[in-house]
Amino acid sequence: MLVWLASVGFIAECLVIGPTRIPESDDEVPWPGGIRRYRQLIPIAVKYETTQPVRLTFERGRNQATGLHVYMLRSGLEDISDDMAKGILEILWQRPKGVAPLPDE
Repeated sequence: MLVWLASVGFIAECLVIGPTRIPESDDEVPWPGGIRRYRQLIPIAVKYETTQPVRLTFERGRNQATGLHVYMLRSGLEDISDDMAKGILEILWQRPKGVAPLPDE
């Protein structure tokens, strides 16, 4: 899972470590809005987190290096192709000073 922060850029690569589930109370949701706003929780482990967000440039709504379209970043979760994900990861990994590995790596 790649994490994009709106108007900022890509900030992390995560691993999904369990099935999604419905939160039972507001105490379980990570941000304001409570269970009215968050319908499912996705358990993740952060694999890499950048210290500087990675912004992509878009020409006519498309990033030339990855093929990613800007509209794909406007919703909560978007399924992208393996090729797009590999392209984004290559860009993230080109920033070794801004990437923190998992403790066991």
